[in-house]
Amino acid sequence: MNEFLNIEDVADDRGEEPVKIARMLTRKECKLYLHLGRSEDPILCMTEYLNEKGNYSIYQIRRGIYPMTLKAQNKYVERISVNNFDLTELHFISGKDNRLKYLHVEDRTVKVVAKKSDIDLLPKPTLVPKRLGASKSIKRIEKFADNNFHELVLRAVKFVYNKTNKTNWNEVRIALEKCCLKEESIKFGKDYNVEGDSVNYIHFKSHNYMEPYKIAESYFIKTLSAYRKNL
Repeated sequence: MNEFLNIEDVADDRGEEPVKIARMLTRKECKLYLHLGRSEDPILCMTEYLNEKGNYSIYQIRRGIYPMTLKAQNKYVERISVNNFDLTELHFISGKDNRLKYLHVEDRTVKVVAKKSDIDLLPKPTLVPKRLGASKSIKRIEKFADNNFHELVLRAVKFVYNKTNKTNWNEVRIALEKCCLKEESIKFGKDYNVEGDSVNYIHFKSHNYMEPYKIAESYFIKTLSAYRKNL
């Protein structure tokens, strides 16, 4: 039996939202953990604090399960409360007290988990008929992590398809701005990744976001194929 359980899977099994599970756990002072996957390849992370030279240090660490900092737990709850399931830039503790920041954008193998023993402490859910035949509510492998951006992409894909009978990625990218709801915004720009390479990014923000949802344009192109299949 697994010692750790995925927050999203627990929520789906109980017929509840992930944010409710996360809040109940943190209120009981149960720890949340960042599961960085089980691949043999190391993962790049950055220190939380500046070193003596005034710079952040970059580390390669083994993938595995690491406790999140209290600040990261609160940040995670804030994000998923507005359907933003992006896990980048969440801090965790490696070793005795080495506080590191997870950097990889949209790595689908990374998830937030909790100990099964802590999950067992939660009150039993109210009896709600399980949604038979439905896909898991937050299946990150099938769509963008931010639910509002996911809905925007659906609108943009349909808009372009109805207009051109095609779904060219650049046309969909341009249509994102046109398909934004009243309190949503899209910005395009360049930034540098952890390797120092210049990368094109898409920034999405809604009225209740503390920070924008940010994805690399290359990832947008890759993930768009799943949306085309649903036309």
